[in-house]
Amino acid sequence: MLAQTVVGPSILAALALLAVVPAPAEAQRLSLSPTIGLYIPTTELVKATQGEEFKQEIALSVGGRLGITISPRFGVETSVSYVPSNLRFTFDDTETTTDANLLLGTVRATFHAI
Repeated sequence: MLAQTVVGPSILAALALLAVVPAPAEAQRLSLSPTIGLYIPTTELVKATQGEEFKQEIALSVGGRLGITISPRFGVETSVSYVPSNLRFTFDDTETTTDANLLLGTVRATFHAI
């Protein structure tokens, strides 16, 4: 029973070590790619009963993606997009626009089992 308890975690630790140990420099890669998109809000943020409304406007999204391959099995990807948008709101038939920029980001770890 004790042998089974020790062997299971030992195998998992060995697999984790193989995935994390840095490979030679030729196996490491860096990739960079630009992204362009369109931010399209699908509904108004708020529409009140007395006619007030808040609406985010359509805007162009620009950013990039960065990928780093640390070993043949493990890598990290991150992406960032910036949207210079406006918020339009209406009170008593008076329309006002103000900056309402967005910054979106992601990080993802990749592991290839085979």
